[in-house]
Amino acid sequence: LAAGIFAGLGGVAGLQGWRWLFILEGAATFLLGLVAFVMLPDFPSTKSQDWLFTAEEKEVAVTRMVRDAVSEEEHDQSVLHGLKLAVTDIKVWAFALLLLSNQSAYGFNYFYPAIVRGFNLGSRTITLVCTAPPYLLGAFISYFIAWHSDRKAERGWHISGAILFAIVGFIISAATINIPARYVASFLYICGCFGANAALYSWAASSVGQTPTKKACATAIINVTGQLGTIWSPYFFDSNDEPRYTRAMVLLLAFAVLEICVCFLLKFILRRANKKIIAEYEGTGRVPTLFTL
Repeated sequence: LAAGIFAGLGGVAGLQGWRWLFILEGAATFLLGLVAFVMLPDFPSTKSQDWLFTAEEKEVAVTRMVRDAVSEEEHDQSVLHGLKLAVTDIKVWAFALLLLSNQSAYGFNYFYPAIVRGFNLGSRTITLVCTAPPYLLGAFISYFIAWHSDRKAERGWHISGAILFAIVGFIISAATINIPARYVASFLYICGCFGANAALYSWAASSVGQTPTKKACATAIINVTGQLGTIWSPYFFDSNDEPRYTRAMVLLLAFAVLEICVCFLLKFILRRANKKIIAEYEGTGRVPTLFTL
C-alpha cells in the first residue's frame, strides 16, 4: 500500500508521498471508526443490536463471558466500584507494564522502512516492497500463537517464547553489518513482537474480569499505560546511528527482556491466586474457574 502511494501520489497537489499515506489511511480509519461506533454492540445482550445477533447467539456469547470469568465473587456492579477494583489490583498494573514493555520493544515498527533503506536494496519502491514480507509472516505467526495458546490454555510461555525470537533478532541486528543477516533478523523481531502481542491482550482480558465494569476500567488502564511505549520508542532511533541503529536495538532488547521478566512475575501472581481460589472452593463440590497462566 505504501509503495503504491509513494510511487503514484508523491508530488500530487504539492504533497509528499508520506503525507498522502497519512491522509488516506487516517481518513479511512476515521470513517470506519464512525461506522463501528454505530454498528458494533456495547454488549451482546443489548436490545438495539437485534439485527446483528439472534437470540441464541446472544445467549451463547453471554454464557461464554460468564464461563470465562475467574471464580472471584464480586456482587457490586457499579462503575465506581469497578474502577476501584481495577486501580487496586496488582494484576492490572502488571499487565500494563507487560504491554508497556511490548509496545516499547515495538519501536522498530515506525522506523522499519528506514532500517530496510539502510540495506541499499535499490529504489524507494523496492525498499517499501521489501518491508512487507516480515509483516505478512508476522500476521501468520500471530494467528498461530493466538490459536495455539488458546488450545493449550496457556499464555505466559507463548509470549516469552515469541519474545525470545525477537531478542535473537535484536542481538543479530546490533552485532553485524551483514545485510542478509540483518534482514533475516528483522523477520525474527517482527514475528516475535507480533506473536507476543496476539496472546497478551487476551491474557489480560481474561484475568481482570471480576465484573464487567472492572474489566472495562482495567482494559482502559492497561491500554493507556501500555501505549506510552509508542510515544518514547521512536526516539530510540537517531539519524546519526544509521544504518545499524545499534543504540535503538539495544534499547529494544532491554524492553524485550523486561517483557519476559514481567511474564514470569504474572505467572507467579496468578498461580498464587489460583491456589487461593482452589482453597476457597475445597469441600464445596463446585469446580472453580482459574486464571490462565
